[in-house]
Parts: sequence; C-alpha cells; structure tokens
Amino acid sequence: CRYSQPDVFIEDWPADDSRLKSGRCYLRRDSLQLQPIDMHNAPELHHLETALAGPEVPAQMRLRPGGSWAPSNCTPLQHVAVMVAFRNRDFHLRLLLNRLHRMLRRQLIKYTVFVVEQTGPEPFNRGMLMNVGVVEALKLASFDCFIFHDVDMIPEHDRNVYLCDENARHLASAIDEMRYHVMFYNYLGAVLAMSSKNFFRINGFSNVYWGWGNEDDDISARTMEAGMLVSRPPPTLGRYKMVRHPKAVRIESGNEYFMAWRARHYEDGLNALSRASYSVLSRQAMPLYTNISVRLSRQRHRITPEWLSNSDSQIDSFCRRWQGRRFPMRVCWHMSVAGRYLLLCLYLCLWVFALFNYSSRCRYSQPDVFIEDWPADDSRLKSGRCYLRRDSLQLQPIDMHNAPELHHLETALAGPEVPAQMRLRPGGSWAPSNCTPLQHVAVMVAFRNRDFHLRLLLNRLHRMLRRQLIKYTVFVVEQTGPEPFNRGMLMNVGVVEALKLASFDCFIFHDVDMIPEHDRNVYLCDENARHLASAIDEMRYHVMFYNYLGAVLAMSSKNFFRINGFSNVYWGWGNEDDDISARTMEAGMLVSRPPPTLGRYKMVRHPKAVRIESGNEYFMAWRARHYEDGLNALSRASYSVLSRQAMPLYTNISVRLSRQRHRITPEWLSNSDSSPKRTNRSQRNSQPV
Repeated sequence: CRYSQPDVFIEDWPADDSRLKSGRCYLRRDSLQLQPIDMHNAPELHHLETALAGPEVPAQMRLRPGGSWAPSNCTPLQHVAVMVAFRNRDFHLRLLLNRLHRMLRRQLIKYTVFVVEQTGPEPFNRGMLMNVGVVEALKLASFDCFIFHDVDMIPEHDRNVYLCDENARHLASAIDEMRYHVMFYNYLGAVLAMSSKNFFRINGFSNVYWGWGNEDDDISARTMEAGMLVSRPPPTLGRYKMVRHPKAVRIESGNEYFMAWRARHYEDGLNALSRASYSVLSRQAMPLYTNISVRLSRQRHRITPEWLSNSDSQIDSFCRRWQGRRFPMRVCWHMSVAGRYLLLCLYLCLWVFALFNYSSRCRYSQPDVFIEDWPADDSRLKSGRCYLRRDSLQLQPIDMHNAPELHHLETALAGPEVPAQMRLRPGGSWAPSNCTPLQHVAVMVAFRNRDFHLRLLLNRLHRMLRRQLIKYTVFVVEQTGPEPFNRGMLMNVGVVEALKLASFDCFIFHDVDMIPEHDRNVYLCDENARHLASAIDEMRYHVMFYNYLGAVLAMSSKNFFRINGFSNVYWGWGNEDDDISARTMEAGMLVSRPPPTLGRYKMVRHPKAVRIESGNEYFMAWRARHYEDGLNALSRASYSVLSRQAMPLYTNISVRLSRQRHRITPEWLSNSDSSPKRTNRSQRNSQPV
C-alpha cells in the first residue's frame, strides 16, 4: 500500500514540461477544495437535470444524454466509466449524482456514469452487477478506467482525482463512519478505481456473493495474487461521508466462500458471465446517467462443493472459529498453524492491556447551548441568554494555502463597512448585541515567527466565534529574544496579563497552527479540562492517546488557577501538554471532548521543531514541582512585557522570558515520584509524531 496522487497538478511540473504545450488537461490545486456536504437534503431528479443538463447550462458544462461529459478546451487523460450498483436507494443516488457530476467536471475528466440496477427477488449481488456493468458499458464505448462506486459514499474533497493508475487505486482512504481512517491495509471497499487492463487481468469481481459483504475481500485477494499494489489518496483528500441507512444482513457463509477464492479465481468472474447468467431488461440514456436494468440468475452462480473441497480451507478449522464480521480472516488464512496461535496470544494480550489502560476519565460531550435539545417550556428561552441552532453551524471548507494579508482581514472583519453588530472592537474583541453570552472567553495564542499561520487562524477563528455568539478576546502572546520557545510559560503570562484588562471566565489555549474546521465545535469551558482538538488531520483524525491535551485546550479560570497553570521549565518543543494533563489528573478533573466529527482541525504544515532535550526526564519530576512551578512562580524577574497593543484583530502582548529563573533543579529530579502516574507518551519515551 502507498499514498499517492495522479500526476495531473501543474504545480508539480517543471516550467519546461512538454505536457504544458500538448493540450492535455491539467489541474491547479487551489481550484479544487474540500466541499461542505448536506447529507439531509437531496434535490429531486428533475431539479438536478435542469441544473446539470438543462438548456440554461453553458454548452461546455452541460451533460450529454446518458450522464456523459468531456472537457472542450483540453484533451482528457483517460475515458472513465463510473459504475454504481443500485437497488431501491433513490435518496442515496440523488445525493451522489448531485455531488459526483459537479466534482468530475471540476477535475476535467471525460466520463460516463452507469447505474446498474438489479431487479427481481434475488439477494443483492454487488460483484456481479459490477461485472455486468463493465461488459455492457464496453458495448457502448471504449473505457480506459472503471470506478466501482457504492451509492452511499459521497466524496468530500474535489482534489480526490477520479483517475486510474497501474495499481488497484482505493479512493476511499478516510470514511466518516470509520472515524476517517482505513479499517485494514488491504481494504478495497466503498470506492475502487481500476484500469480496464487490470480488471480483465484479475477476472473482475466474484459472482457468488449474494447479499452484503465479502466481495471486496475477494477482489483484494485477487489483486494481491496478481502482484498489484494498492494506492490511495492521502486521508485528508480521500474523504467520504456515508449516507446513513439500516445495515444489511451479512451474507450467509460468506467467509467460508471467501476461503475458497483461490480455487475458483479463474472460473468465477468476468469469464463466467453469459446470457444465461443475466438478462438486460432495459438500457436507457437518462439525462444524468445511463441506466442498465438487469435480472441476475442465482442458479448459474452458486458456490460448488468442489471449490470448497479443493481450496486451501481444509487447514482453516482454526480460522472458522472466528467467522465474526470483525476478524480479518484473510490474514488468518495466510498464516501457519503456529502463527495463528501466536496471533491469538497477541490478541488476548492486547485485550488485557486495553482493560488495564481503560480510563473512565474521558468522555465525549457538547455544551448545552443548542435550542433543539431544550424542552419547549425551558426558562432559558425567555432569559435572553445566547442559544444556537445546529443547522446554522456547519463544516467549513478550509483553504490552507492562501492566507489573506492582515490589512485585508482588518477591512473584512473590523472595517467601517462591516455592520456594527458584527464589527470587531480594538484588541480583537467581540460580543453579541442581541443576547446575553454565557461566558467571557479569552483565546490565548503562543506565537513566534509564524505570520502565515496566524493570518490563517485569525481569518477562521473570528468568523467561527461570531457565529457561536461568544463574547471573546483574542490574545497573541509573542516571545522575543534568543531563548528557546516556551509555550507553557507564554500561556501563563498571557493569563496573568489578560486578567489585568478584564475578568475572563474561560481560557482557550490555542496552537497557532491548528485551524478549526467545524463551526459546531463550541469554544466554551465546562467543569472539566475540555480538549477541543479531538480529530486532527495530521493524526488521521483521531486522538493519539486518551489523556492527550495538546493543540487546543479550554479551561475555566477557576480550574486553571487550581492546577497552578502550565509548567514554566519546558524550553523547546514538547512535554508541556503531558505535564498539564498530569496536573489535571492529579486534581481529579475529567477530560471532555467534542465528538470527532465536530472537533476537527487542520494542521498548517511546517518544519518539525527539535524535541526538548531531557524533556521526558523533566516530566518525570512533575509531581515534585507541581506547586512550585507554574502561575505562582511568575514574577517580574521571570518575564518583562515589552509592549501591549490593541491591534484591530487581536491584543498583542510582546514579552521577553527569563530562562535563568525557570530551570529544573536537582532536588526536583531526586525527589520525583515517577512511578505512579504517567501519560502514555512518556511511558513510550516517544519521539515526535
């Protein structure tokens, strides 16, 4: 397996590349972005037909009958057929067509969408429908590439290019239902791209899986047998939303059939199709797709006893004990008997490890600010307090490559043309005028030499916080001087200096390179240590370990003083988030997070900093210095405020820190009690992730 992208982006080509003069279609990255997807409203087909293929659509963008399109101003790289196996999923189909046509036209792809519809009482057979679709499509035109697409998979990012390469290209590398990561390395379900040559080389899909499941495992085994690699787009691009629907019953004896795949590889597939296998009831060129309505014959495609008896499954009595849906049987199938018992031992050890490391300390929750969750007679509705509606807060597309200049941002957010009730006040402050905010929030950004990151963050943060009706001020605490960066001490200084200006209920400690994606990730504090970054793209949209509190942390003023703030001794990158996690644990505080679908962040790419020297050793002494190292250790000798300026978009606090005043002492190291409670990162003595 490997992550890669087709070589179609002009930014990757040298200036004298011959392709620039060949007239071939090329793309620009900035023209293809993450798109917001409305999963609850699907346009009716006649509205879609008018919007995509109607007479008012410009001729060069209008779909041709049969759901075909080709760019008119360049030569496409491939002729692509999108195959959708279908039965009784009209809502899903309308959602998919609405998204698919718009995306493929932006990608300048010559394509046709085929909807292969199964009729009759037989169980659904996705593999056979895909085979039939390929055979029937090649009667109409010559296609270089086939995209085998589940009807309930809606692509999110336009930069996930629908083209084939020399590999089996699995396009769905991050599905929301699977927490935006791949279940296992050779998973080829949901959306698969394969060239016509490769599809015939592996004899297509199997025809014997009647019902849900296993046909994707089977084609994965076929590609592996043929020596083909699996390529995927990066998880930040290969993102899909799954349309919710009742789960189908898994195919009976599907795993047993799969164990016999090698015995029937060359007898069960494309070459087993015949007129007796299926009948085409109709073939219609609809405005948005070519509909192929077929009736499949189950009698012609059943598993035979010879296949089962001749397969390698005689030695698989061990594997058959694990025919539950979650066990990866194909891995078991390739192992020796001794290896299987070793795998069982490892599996049980992991369970024991998970049980002993389970923590009830963490929970997923959202602030109680959404009016949909309140009863009709709730007193808060008449109190004038600020409340939110979920449908007004959506996932937003983030352009990570273009950050507006500060003066443009100031005009757009705080200029005289901005309505008074939405205009920022000097110092980067804002408060809703039509309701009483729940908390007064200070957003603390530790900063040094990251201007591009800061502009990206401010552009996103102000727009999001105003939609959330939050009374807030953004503080940028800038470190000057030659000393190594000290994020923890900068946050402590920011809190002390901010409280000289106003009384704040809640502090948000925000990394400058973390850009929030979802407006419903509400920036408020609760009684816990609230970790807002529950899904970061750099970490494949999940949390590294349960007590991780890095990136973006929300904590009430009361709780922050209760734990004595951050440590001041970590000069350089790393460990200050482990330290504050240990402090919150010592104080008996829970960790709350938004659900991973809401607590999503993009990390601005930058060179990785060198990890702090002896950082893990310092962390092991956290308990010895807990009450001596933090907010109460700050003094005028610890830092000096060089300037405090109320800028249009933020309050800038420029400080010089004293390293001499905040060093680890030998007494702390010798008196440390490192054994009882450590965070996971220190147990592993980890390196930068």
